[in-house]
Amino acid sequence: MHKPTQALERASRELSTASDVLTQARALFAAIEHAVAGGASVDIAALAQVGADLSTAYSERFEAESEWFEGVRHA
Repeated sequence: MHKPTQALERASRELSTASDVLTQARALFAAIEHAVAGGASVDIAALAQVGADLSTAYSERFEAESEWFEGVRHA
């Protein structure tokens, strides 16, 4: 069985990581928007895919962790 403090620390780390990833994705999409507005020649589709993949991967990770945390909470 997990100690409550361990579960809370794990949840805190996951929330922090998810927040960091969302900040990075936001920065990436802002850079894409800036590049498009400035007429820069960049592979916008590839950059957008990177952002989508990053967001999706961490969304799935956070969902799995929240399910784990919910299970611990009800144990």
